[in-house]
Amino acid sequence: MERLIHAAACVALASTLGFSGAAGAGGGFIGFGGSIGPDYEGSDDYEGFPALFGNWTFDNGMFVGLSGTAEAAKTARLKGNLVPSDLSERWQAGPVVQYRRGRKGVDNNRVDDMENIEHTSEAGGFVSYLMDRWKFNLAGVGDLGDVHNGAVVDLKVTYALPINGIWAFTFGASGSYASGNYMDTYFGVSREDSLRSGLDQYGTDGGMKDWGLSASAHYTPWKHWGILASANYFRLVGDADDDSPVVDEGSENQFMGALAATYKF
Repeated sequence: MERLIHAAACVALASTLGFSGAAGAGGGFIGFGGSIGPDYEGSDDYEGFPALFGNWTFDNGMFVGLSGTAEAAKTARLKGNLVPSDLSERWQAGPVVQYRRGRKGVDNNRVDDMENIEHTSEAGGFVSYLMDRWKFNLAGVGDLGDVHNGAVVDLKVTYALPINGIWAFTFGASGSYASGNYMDTYFGVSREDSLRSGLDQYGTDGGMKDWGLSASAHYTPWKHWGILASANYFRLVGDADDDSPVVDEGSENQFMGALAATYKF
């Protein structure tokens, strides 16, 4: 089960499926397949995971959905829209809960010698604005698990391009901001970790963490079934770039991809 939760984070589809909360349209979908991504945020070693994501939209336009997030870390996001379509067909907003993967047992020996970072849960909220084929999504969360004791805010803009009722493409751009506590936990090197790993000490401040680009193609020639492929690129920036010894051991360029079957019901 833990690997399935990790997988939703690796997929990082967010709103790319185009099903999320269509106003007044009850129904849902589930997606499952395989994904690939770095084994920690800033790594250049990649590993595969199963992929799992989905959404259920009620008749009034409110919905609950499981997806990844618009940032370089592997994080599974469960969110719910509490704005019914008769109140607004353009605005969506509601709570967010997340599961963020930690860092332990990674392939890089020096980073693996550092103190383990445990998995953690986070909570916050989101707001989205829909304008024709465009969607603007802003979300913010804070740590609940006493792991990084920080906060992350991400913004993603997507453009949906349906073609002939069978093919649908979605393109996105994103950016995320992280607090100093988050940055120090995942990209800093304490004195103790420096002694364990041989990496130089490194302190961080809060700021922009990454920006990203995404693209997906959804092929649906059948009534219920489809095939979805997605690709995501993230560039770590600020104190999370390769000035960090953790990232210098890996790469500031982060790639994620997925291939999944989808079922609409």
